[in-house]
Amino acid sequence: MRQCCLSAVLAIAASLPTTATADDSAGRLPVRLYADACIRTLPDPAQLEQLMATIGVPLEADTRFLQGQPGKAWLVADPYQRTHALARQDRGLCLLYVRQGDANALQEEFNHLGRSAPAPLQVQHDNQASADGKRQTLQYTWHEPGQPRAVLLMMTIDPAADASLRAVISANYTDPPATGSR
Repeated sequence: MRQCCLSAVLAIAASLPTTATADDSAGRLPVRLYADACIRTLPDPAQLEQLMATIGVPLEADTRFLQGQPGKAWLVADPYQRTHALARQDRGLCLLYVRQGDANALQEEFNHLGRSAPAPLQVQHDNQASADGKRQTLQYTWHEPGQPRAVLLMMTIDPAADASLRAVISANYTDPPATGSR
């Protein structure tokens, strides 16, 4: 069933910015890592393992980043001395945990990425505040008309200065929305 939208995900991956460069701002790097590690490799988990072999440190016994599901997880350091955790569940959900970073820059970069799906993909966007109003969840669904599967990009962000976890960003396949447009 994932094969049906493989061409759409490959088109998305081809349109994404390349791996982070030294001139990227600190706020952009986590979203660039997410694009490279989660979105580009969504149709082929072996590509993620190849990427993580060069930039990640395996978390063999630590399953909390996998949310109790089978899969693999890694720690990835960035040039700003921050460490992020990346996990891919065997069922396909890819997650990036961002401990530190500028909430506004992360949100701006994620929104830019979410809106950047290439034609003929359509984008549906949604924002939701948590019940306590402290966190914000942003989501983009990228889908090709007439295809039975879509790609869901989601970020939950906590802008509080004392937040122990700044954001969780995920990508996975999902059902297409009933309606949606650019």
